[in-house]
Amino acid sequence: MGSNHMSGLDKIIQDIKAQTDAKIDELMTAAREKADAVIAKAQEDSDKTVKEAQTKAERESAQVVERAHSSAQLKQQKMILSKKQELIEQVMGKAKETILSQSDSDYFEMIKKMVSRFKLPEPGVISFAKRDLDRLPSGLQESIKEAVGADVQVSDKPADIDGGFVLSYGGIEENCSIDAIFRSEREGLQDCISDILFKN
Repeated sequence: MGSNHMSGLDKIIQDIKAQTDAKIDELMTAAREKADAVIAKAQEDSDKTVKEAQTKAERESAQVVERAHSSAQLKQQKMILSKKQELIEQVMGKAKETILSQSDSDYFEMIKKMVSRFKLPEPGVISFAKRDLDRLPSGLQESIKEAVGADVQVSDKPADIDGGFVLSYGGIEENCSIDAIFRSEREGLQDCISDILFKN
């Protein structure tokens, strides 16, 4: 794997991340409202748990009361964290769905930009998801050849991916599916969404 392939994939990830950040921004108002409501409910439920634990332990020693309180607080934190994670996953799913459901023209412009991040030293093959194979715009193969500086054939066999493409050349296979890119950027995207959804 040479530097060309690394920089190509890195640049694609940056492009998709920038586009995802924009889509996430569009989804944030509704998500924030939902987050506020979910966290408020989780807080209410866990406060109730804390009070119940204290009531149950109030006849016991101070040590037992403190232990019950700490246990209830831990449950509270876990409950809120679980709800936050659930919301983050929902926003990530919607962001990916928004990228995949672009109009044909916007979607394939994105594909061309992604492919152009690679400069191939030799001929290659590009594979698409079945749904994309069925709607390839005319002239796409020529645009790809021009972009990468090599002869790239479009495979007539669909790749088992959600969107994006798989580029193969010289024994190297680049998985540039949208799903793979989201997986590679998962941690950064989660942090980004969390900062926006739950910032004070």
